[in-house]
Amino acid sequence: MQPIIDTSLWLARKRRALAHPVGGADFLMRRAADDLADRLGAVERSFGKAAALFCQTPAAGDVL
Repeated sequence: MQPIIDTSLWLARKRRALAHPVGGADFLMRRAADDLADRLGAVERSFGKAAALFCQTPAAGDVL
């Protein structure tokens, strides 16, 4: 089966984006973190620890 994602190209573009950050470019990550906060707000159980894995910005960690 032929891959549908060119991982080399994806990684090169990701590295380029991280090397030259643009203000406001993390808007999707911030939006996802806001949505996460809304959903977690409905959870009544308390957890002592949480993990934000593979995040490129601190937005998800800030919510947790």
